[in-house]
Amino acid sequence: MVNLGNLIRLVNSSIDVFAMFDSPNDGRCGNASIRYSKKM
Repeated sequence: MVNLGNLIRLVNSSIDVFAMFDSPNDGRCGNASIRYSKKM
């Protein structure tokens, strides 16, 4: 079984990766992170 804490950590790190890849389009990493957290 997957530990819930590990699963949450994994999801958070994937969001960070998406935000990082998206930041060049945005110019601001913060905006990307905010957009991805609102999508969840």
